[in-house]
Amino acid sequence: MERKSKVKDSNLIVYLLFVLIALIWGLSFVGIKYTLDDYTPLELLAVRWGISGLVFIILAALKIIKVNFKGKPNGLLLMLCAFQPGIYSIFEAAGVNFTTSS
Repeated sequence: MERKSKVKDSNLIVYLLFVLIALIWGLSFVGIKYTLDDYTPLELLAVRWGISGLVFIILAALKIIKVNFKGKPNGLLLMLCAFQPGIYSIFEAAGVNFTTSS
């Protein structure tokens, strides 16, 4: 019986974390919209991805996360990085710039 209780508690935590993630993700669009009142989409992305890159480099340097590119298809990885966060973010910021937030 105790096992079922732990599973239910675990499921509740997972569901609450998903709600939190959705809330943060949804509010990021409002934050982007307000930020675009003062900055261009490319300026916003430069700061956003610059901070992300800096945090990633610090975490890798402190060995909090392990990064190993040996034997990996680095060309494909570079292309993936260009398309997914790169082009996607540019179009997202430009799209948010041309819409209203309500």
